Amino acid sequence: MNAPSVISSDALKIDSGAEIDRIAAAIPASAPACARPSHLQARLMELLDHLVQIARRRAAHHAHTSAPHTAPAVVPTPVISKMIVYRRTAVTVGELYFDPAPKELGGIDLLRVLCVLCPKGKMPWKQSQTLVLDLTNTADQLFDQMHKSTKYKVRRAQFRDNVCCKIYDLPSSEIAVQFYKYYDRFAESKSLRPVFRARLEALRRQRMLVLSSCSLWDSSDTALVWHAYIRSDDRSMLLYSASIYRESSDTSFRSLVSRGNRYLHWHDILYFKSQGLGLYDFGGMDVDGKSSEKKRITEFKRGFGGRILPTYSYTVPRSAKGQLTTFILNRWGIDF
Repeated sequence: MNAPSVISSDALKIDSGAEIDRIAAAIPASAPACARPSHLQARLMELLDHLVQIARRRAAHHAHTSAPHTAPAVVPTPVISKMIVYRRTAVTVGELYFDPAPKELGGIDLLRVLCVLCPKGKMPWKQSQTLVLDLTNTADQLFDQMHKSTKYKVRRAQFRDNVCCKIYDLPSSEIAVQFYKYYDRFAESKSLRPVFRARLEALRRQRMLVLSSCSLWDSSDTALVWHAYIRSDDRSMLLYSASIYRESSDTSFRSLVSRGNRYLHWHDILYFKSQGLGLYDFGGMDVDGKSSEKKRITEFKRGFGGRILPTYSYTVPRSAKGQLTTFILNRWGIDF
């Protein structure tokens, strides 16, 4: 039930990323320009969409002709931006992503409204920046807006590096644990905080967590890169990205991981586009680039084109315990 799939229906599940990779691997490096990744991706995605529609029609026809009294096929419940609730120490936190008007407020100590593009009301909004891609553009348009270096690295990973990408749209607990352990190993190498499992588990329960990974075909159990996203009906946002880049001093391997990371982003972009989402959010942008590390990350994200937009968030108490927590956080300058 929770098996990864890029395009799916009740009658058919297709891993379009894997199919694209297999076909792309068979195309020689000297292939003409018309076979470049953007055109290939677009054509294959169109073909897979067509196959899905055929499968749905056949399933509906079969149900109507051979089992007229059975219930119709279940349509997957749309994912919407909901309140997630989790415990952090002794505080119950409610978080709402992308939606400026929360409605479910019972039983929480802190309310956090996050990553809103169009803020409403007189709330203590805090502004930051993010980079977004407009997924209503065609695959060709999305590819063409990339910087030259990013295009080259995506092409090379897709056609020559023997890597494959997977999407886990409804990740099982086992897949989620794989990601948690991988990210914690990555975080330790960079002196970062480990993944906050309570939040991701709350997202997973609400069907708002999407995971993806990139690995070598001949070593698919060892991921080069993992991504974790929050998704709603119209927007996906990168929450975590981790790689084993720092675990090797081999420059060729580190370059492979770097290309695989870019290719995984491209694979994820096409997946969310195929799901009808309107925006792909890179999860924040440090426009000032105050440190060399942040500057490098900013340059990486800018390589995909897109637009830099302001995004707004706020945190307010909803109980006496929440008021005390807010006071302590503000007093010590701690970001919850």
